[in-house]
Order: sequence, then structure tokens, then C-alpha cells
Amino acid sequence: MRTSAFEPFDIPPEFWEHPSVARALAERDMGVLFDLLHQYTGVSQTRIGVAVGIGQGRMSEVVRHIRAIKETQVFERIADGLKMPGHARIMMGLATQQASASPSQAKRSSPRSGQHTELLYRISASRHVDAEVIAALHNETNSIRLLDRRLGAPAVSAKLHAHIDHVDTCLRYSMRPGQRQALASVLAEASSLAGWQAIDAGKLPAAWEHYERATGAAREADDKSLLAYAAGEQAYVLADLGENEDALAVIRAAHDETRAAIPHQIKAWLYAAEGELAAAADQESACRRALDLAAREIEYGPSDEDLPYLALNPVHISR
Repeated sequence: MRTSAFEPFDIPPEFWEHPSVARALAERDMGVLFDLLHQYTGVSQTRIGVAVGIGQGRMSEVVRHIRAIKETQVFERIADGLKMPGHARIMMGLATQQASASPSQAKRSSPRSGQHTELLYRISASRHVDAEVIAALHNETNSIRLLDRRLGAPAVSAKLHAHIDHVDTCLRYSMRPGQRQALASVLAEASSLAGWQAIDAGKLPAAWEHYERATGAAREADDKSLLAYAAGEQAYVLADLGENEDALAVIRAAHDETRAAIPHQIKAWLYAAEGELAAAADQESACRRALDLAAREIEYGPSDEDLPYLALNPVHISR
């Protein structure tokens, strides 16, 4: 007898223990989660969609990462529909389901107790963000960056913004200093990428907000390279607004703040950007000086640091 699309289905408990499932939950990547559910249980997308209250058209878009889920109420509906165990809900940043309180308990409850419970569970969920989850979040940024270069910003914009929202939420509820620094580093990189996409699309107010988040996160991460890069990129927003003098001031301030702690490759990039902005401000001598300094710094070769967000070599300087 053929299985009905409306028939409930059971998910084996071990499914929620699989590392790839844990990563999908931590990243709130429902497209990956639904695909893994289909792979491991054989349940069709249609049956999953019926269980979680998502139409077939949108299910297909979510699985293919054309459309991202962002609304908390939808994540709650998915968790309820899939009967997620408590630890899985916590990994996704949701409160676990509680048994109904008796009428007498309800009367004694504070009107804000639900808010307090949600806060406690978000803090509790942050404890599950370990080195493996942070590495997965960092890899997610790199994957989006690759797709951006190959397919263009429109193909990954929704996915990137959902990724930023999730990392930002993890950071806001995290209490461990080392964990916060690592999450802040991921947030700075992802926000810088979103800022560049916004500049490319001519959305300068959005770009400014992304870079404000990126520079703040870079400072919390105590990552001078990321700070120099994000601040330097923010200067381009000012340049696109026609504020060339202010743009130069920002990039020179970034260099002054980070000079002693950044590798030669970042120094070269900052000098190259300064040269470009000086040219836009009709400061020929300053432009030539900055480009000469960039050429000198780039001769030291690639940095030992992992700088996936930076693409610079002598050919770029020559141009």
C-alpha cells in the first residue's frame, strides 16, 4: 500500500546525534537538515513539508538554498513538526518544550516567566557552541565566499544574511571569553563579505551597517588583520558617497591603529587602497607614495596567517 503524504513518520533518535545534523542545527540550515532527513530516513520532501507546515514549492527552494528560513516561529514549527528532542532544539537556539503547568502554578507564574525561560535556554544553547561548531561556522563563511565568487552575490545573499543572524545570536548569548572571540572573528568575516556585496549592489547604507558590525566584532575578536580589512573596506563606502577626504582619513587611521600587529600582506592591501583613494581625491604624490609602499610590502610574499578574505599579489599592485 502506498504511503500517504499526510501520514506521520518517526525519526530514529540516532539521527539527531549525527555530526552533520548537529552542524545543520547549529547553523540553522534547514535546507541541509531536510536533505539529511531524506537521505537517512527515506522520507520524501512532501511528507517533511506536510509535517512542518511548509508548502512543496518553498520546501524545494529551501533545500536548494534559493530561499532561507529566518523567522523564529517557523523554526519553532519545524522543531515541533519533527518532534525534535530537547538537545536538538537547544542546538538550534530554541527552548525545549515544557510540560503544561497546573492552573494553580499558572496563577503563581510571573507574566515575564516565558521571557526568562527563553533567555535561559538561549544562554544554555550557547554552551553547545564548541570548537567544532565554530569551525563549521567558519567553513560556512568560506563556502558562501566561494559561491559568491563563482555564482555572484544574488545567489548567496539570503544564505549569508541568515548565517550572519545566527552567528550574531550565538555571540550575544555566549559567556565564555575564548568562545566569544572565536565567534566574533566569524561574524567580522561574514559581515565584511556582506558589506562588499552591498557596495557592489549600490546599497551604501546597508554596507555601512555591515562594516560597523564587522569592525566592532573584529575588535572583540582582537584580530587586527580583520579590523584593518573591515575598516579599509568601510572607507570605500565613503568614497562611493563622494567623501574622498574622509575615506582617506579612515584608511590612514586604520593603518595607524593596526600597523604594528598586521602582516605585510594586509599592510600592502591598506597602502594599495590608500593609493586608490588618494587618486580619487586628486592627490597624485600621496597616491604614488602609497603604491610604492604597497609594492614594497607585497615583496615579502604571502602571509603565514589564513587570510581567505584577501586577494592581493604583485599583479594587482601593478594594475
